[in-house]
Amino acid sequence: MMQVRDARWAYQAASARAVKAVGDAREIGLQNPDGAHALHVAIRSERAAIENFHRALKAFNDAVKDSRRNSRQELLGLLLDMAMEATHAAKGLIRARRPANDAFVIVLQRGFDQRDLASLQSFSGETTAWGYALTTRRRTIVEDIAGSSIYEPGLRNVLIASGIRAVQSTPLVSPGGEVVGLLTTHYSRNCPSGHDLHVIDDLAPEAAALLV
Repeated sequence: MMQVRDARWAYQAASARAVKAVGDAREIGLQNPDGAHALHVAIRSERAAIENFHRALKAFNDAVKDSRRNSRQELLGLLLDMAMEATHAAKGLIRARRPANDAFVIVLQRGFDQRDLASLQSFSGETTAWGYALTTRRRTIVEDIAGSSIYEPGLRNVLIASGIRAVQSTPLVSPGGEVVGLLTTHYSRNCPSGHDLHVIDDLAPEAAALLV
């Protein structure tokens, strides 16, 4: 577990360096040799971030094999933490399917207080990002909750009051093709794009395997 945590932090640090270098390159201007050098540094940092992430994922897989030391909940928590850190999410949660009534309930969360969590549990999935992701079996991204028609007013107000402005929800699909859960991350600003969301694609099969 320590191996995975160390790799997670290395990934986060490399990502932060890449973002800063890209910003520096834009500010200086690519016509300037210093700007070109800054962009080169950004690309190298980005590659390092991706490599560190994949090392973290390998360490996670090794941890899964040793189930005697790690509970399912601990491993799911580690995956959620990795997804949130990689995409700079403010809050996050995982829902799992309950075969008895085919409902999707929150089994793990980060960042929500108990009152907000109870509110999230009480709303139907039909009017949420995760409900759309479940229906379409594809990631749903809501870039502006305040202006979105997906959320009904009550749930929209709960999210906005808790500081959330954007959300993404990704179906967790088992090897047999069944949606067994959803991984949802919430953002105080814009949703991420590019390789950050590809990180969630890499994590989703691992989370799904833990929910089967």
